[in-house]
Amino acid sequence: MTILLLASCAAFAGAFLSACIGLGGGTLFIACLYLVFEPLEAIALHGLIQTVNNGARFFAFRQAAVFTVIRPFMMALLPAVALGWVLLGMLDNTVLRGLLGGFVLLSLTTSLFHRMIPTPVGWFGIGFGATLSSMLVGAADPALAPFFLGKRFERRQIIATKAACQLATHLPKVALFALLGFEGQDPFPYQDYTGVLAAMLLSVLLGVMIGKKTQVNPSVFRRLYRGTLLILGLKLLVWDALLAG
Repeated sequence: MTILLLASCAAFAGAFLSACIGLGGGTLFIACLYLVFEPLEAIALHGLIQTVNNGARFFAFRQAAVFTVIRPFMMALLPAVALGWVLLGMLDNTVLRGLLGGFVLLSLTTSLFHRMIPTPVGWFGIGFGATLSSMLVGAADPALAPFFLGKRFERRQIIATKAACQLATHLPKVALFALLGFEGQDPFPYQDYTGVLAAMLLSVLLGVMIGKKTQVNPSVFRRLYRGTLLILGLKLLVWDALLAG
């Protein structure tokens, strides 16, 4: 029951945040899932939920999508997915927790990148990095979100375009887990997680519906969000990885 409640709350918070301001929901969600599941379990479950989450968000805001960003981003999917799948089978749980902790903390240094204006080739590189991040730690946000923080995109464009890009990183990952499994095991048993998946899916849809209609003070909301990520990132990197190792 505790796992079900925590996972549902994490799913709602991530979906609400993404639908409300367009940034950070996936990172918050995967960081919370790492607290209650083993890393590979968390990545597999997170990928399926985020496929629904990003699909729902893209459908809701699809008219605002910027396809000059989406097209070159998607061209990087196949090589990044292939490399990520190979590396995922080589890394143990402690390393994966440390990687996520580091990526969460990296996501807080957005001021280094938000003034950059990527070319199509640049979006290809961002697509490669974001997809690799999605494969290895579950979330694409640390490699993707900084480039959407400038003033060149309005809120609806950010939500729709990021949703499309992140949907593209999660679909092949879920397919690989469902068909091949991991670490030489059978395909990932999604059917064994029916209850928690159903609860998280309902939480995601509720979060998207409420988040789309909610107006918040962006500065206050982002301070709370960054503080939460700082705590989660330090826990994963220092407590769960460095001290455990």
